[in-house]
Amino acid sequence: EKCDVILSSGTTSPIHQMVAYIESEALLAMAKQDVQEGKFGLCLSHLQKGIDRLNSLSVQFSSSENFYCVTKLLGDLYTFAESLPSYVFILSSFSEETHDDESTFLSHEVQNQMSFIAKGEEAYMMAQKLAEIEGDSDEDYPYLVASASSDLGTNLLAQARVCSAALGEGSGGGTKTSMFDMAARSGKIMDLITRSINSYTKAIDLNPHDASAWNGLGTALAT
Repeated sequence: EKCDVILSSGTTSPIHQMVAYIESEALLAMAKQDVQEGKFGLCLSHLQKGIDRLNSLSVQFSSSENFYCVTKLLGDLYTFAESLPSYVFILSSFSEETHDDESTFLSHEVQNQMSFIAKGEEAYMMAQKLAEIEGDSDEDYPYLVASASSDLGTNLLAQARVCSAALGEGSGGGTKTSMFDMAARSGKIMDLITRSINSYTKAIDLNPHDASAWNGLGTALAT
């Protein structure tokens, strides 16, 4: 609420930008609490409010370290939507027109959820590019790219899990309903997992001490 009071001034000062970023971080924390309490609709509202705040900031930055942080947090907000049940997205309009045959088997709400999460993929790719622009001029360059690549892998894996669950993973008590089985039957899921593995591998190549990337790679390979 205090952040809203400051932001209501309508200015674009550095303080205003910092407050908008802090509020978006707080909204992500609130969204995580919402999920624990089963308040899924409120969670999506908090995610969307944080996204709107950050999108308003994106036009105020050029290729800078600050914008890198903004795009990374933007990706985190989109990616967390994996934690929500797909029915929350039934009245949303995030999905774009798709032409692949597999999308016809996904419900409207699942397509909306996947499109929402996929916007995080775009944000992480932008963060990668921003870090790569700095190149050798920034000694933290490999770590910044590695961090964005690891997050990108997590986002791609989140998309794969949502799609796999929608196509029947874990249903019916059968022996052919694991995510591995779903990937074998779905080119879309296999593509997402493969790109996830590639992203984690890139992160590890740049920063072999990135524990989250190693953990993500193991998860992706085990599917």
